[in-house]
Amino acid sequence: MGFEPPVLDQQHGMPQQDHERREYIRREEDHGSIVPTVVSALLAICGAFAALFLFFALMGQIDLGDAIVATVIAALAGLVWFSGFWYRHRTAKESGRMQRADRERRGF
Repeated sequence: MGFEPPVLDQQHGMPQQDHERREYIRREEDHGSIVPTVVSALLAICGAFAALFLFFALMGQIDLGDAIVATVIAALAGLVWFSGFWYRHRTAKESGRMQRADRERRGF
């Protein structure tokens, strides 16, 4: 005498679904292009690189005279970041909104 696992009757199991119950309908605003996301990522990377370079330069680990190419690249990255910041700040004032619409929708 031993323990035997229960046998499931396959005929009386879960009913089979004929179609997918979930709907994958998205709003038209959610089908936007990837360009704003790529631009935001590029601006964030440029700002981070410029801030990191400035940090190490202030700590004395980078000699600005010896690393002229890196200094110019970091200055250009900082200029790209600042121009993106200025553009966003200027357009937010003109349009009257300071947050993106999707941030308001998610409740942040």
